[in-house]
Amino acid sequence: MSAEAEAQVVAGRRSNGDVVRYDHSNGALGVFRGDVIVAYFRPDEGYEYFLREIAK
Repeated sequence: MSAEAEAQVVAGRRSNGDVVRYDHSNGALGVFRGDVIVAYFRPDEGYEYFLREIAK
């Protein structure tokens, strides 16, 4: 992944350890548990949804 592409992706961690990533370039959100993708979609609320998810 290029540095430019990485700059468009933000990540946070839920209290249960899941890693949540949001890609500003395409609005996609992914939830990872260990090395497994447990959710991947484009939330209607975009970045605000990401912020709520990492607050869990």
